[in-house]
Amino acid sequence: MNQPVLRQIFIAAFVVALLSPLRSAARAEEPKSKGQRIFICGHSFHVPIAEPLQEVAKLAGISDQTLIGSQFLGGSMVSKHWNLSDDRDQARKAVRTGDVDVLTLSPKGIFPDEGIDKFTDLALEFNSGVRVFVQESWASFDSPTGRGKQKFTNEDRDSANVDDLRQSHAPFFKQLADQIRGLNDRLQTGQKRQVVYLVPAGRAVLTLRDKVIQGKVPGIVRQSELFRDATGHGKGAVTLLSTYCYYAAIYGRSPVGLPIPTALKGTG
Repeated sequence: MNQPVLRQIFIAAFVVALLSPLRSAARAEEPKSKGQRIFICGHSFHVPIAEPLQEVAKLAGISDQTLIGSQFLGGSMVSKHWNLSDDRDQARKAVRTGDVDVLTLSPKGIFPDEGIDKFTDLALEFNSGVRVFVQESWASFDSPTGRGKQKFTNEDRDSANVDDLRQSHAPFFKQLADQIRGLNDRLQTGQKRQVVYLVPAGRAVLTLRDKVIQGKVPGIVRQSELFRDATGHGKGAVTLLSTYCYYAAIYGRSPVGLPIPTALKGTG
C-alpha cells in the first residue's frame, strides 16, 4: 500500500461517512486536540483497530491518547459482552472507573442490541461526558443473514456486485441507525448533546470494494484481496480504513496525509 492509494481509499470512505443518516461520528461537532481515554469492546471486525488507532493519534500529534483496554469476543453481539460474568468482564469494570472518555462497541447482525443501551447508560453514570461509538460493520460471508455461508469462499467476492451488497445490507444498517437514533432521542433531555455515534465502517468497506472493481485502487485488483478468509476478516487496507474512520469520528479531524501506521505496513 502506498500513501496516494491510502489517501484515495480514505477520501472515498470519508465521503460515505458524511452521508450517514445519523449525522455520523465522522461529523463530530468540534475537532478535538486532547487525547481521549479509549476502551475498545467488540468482535474481530473491530478490535484490530486498537493498536493502529494509538499510532494514528501519535502521527497526528496527539500524544496523550490512552488505550484504557480492550475486550474481544469473536462473533459477538454487544449483549454478549454485557452478560459476561464478573470474573471475565473487563469492559464494565473499566467503565465504572469513570476514566473512559470513549467507549467503542461493535454489534453483529441482530438489532436492536440491548447491550448498546446498557453500556451507554452505565458509561454515563460514571462519566457524564463519555461518548459511545458504535460500528456499523460489513457482513460476514457477504450475507447479513448468514445464508449460504457453508459454501461461500473468499474468491466468491470477486464476482460480487456492490450495488447488490448495498441493497442486502441496507435493512440491517437501518435497524442499527434507528436504534442509535432512538437512544440519542431518549438521552437528549438529560444530556443536551449527542452521546452515541454511528461509525459507518460497513459502508466505507463497500465503497472501497466498488473502487477495486473500477480499477481505482492501484495494487489491489480483486475484492478478495481485501480479506483474509471467507468470513470477511479484513487485511491491512480494511483495518486501516476502519481505523481512519474511528480517528475521524473521535477527533473530528481528517487523517488524509498522515503516514501509514507501522502496525499495518506491508499487510495488504
